[in-house]
Amino acid sequence: MEIIAKISRGTLMDQIYIPKNRFGLSVGSPVIIKPLEYEISIEKPYFYNIPSIEPIKFELVSKILPLIDKNIDNENIIITGSFLEKGFNFNDIDVIIIAKIIRIMLNS
Repeated sequence: MEIIAKISRGTLMDQIYIPKNRFGLSVGSPVIIKPLEYEISIEKPYFYNIPSIEPIKFELVSKILPLIDKNIDNENIIITGSFLEKGFNFNDIDVIIIAKIIRIMLNS
């Protein structure tokens, strides 16, 4: 697992902030910090009105988003519905896609 973050200036020490919704790194885990050797563009998900999400759900969304990105340009993707509620009482994942161009037709 890799998390990319920026160094922030602190009062006594500089800091690196990482999201609480992460998979694979628990508090107290030893980590290695090293500079990136290449520039990378980062797309961070924005959580609205969701205090927390289970790490396995976050991992699932992280695998779904690249599949959508392969087929759709200039998109805004909204994941909604019972999937975002606490626990695992959902039957599907509701995805709303706002896009300008759709390369292929997605079947439901």
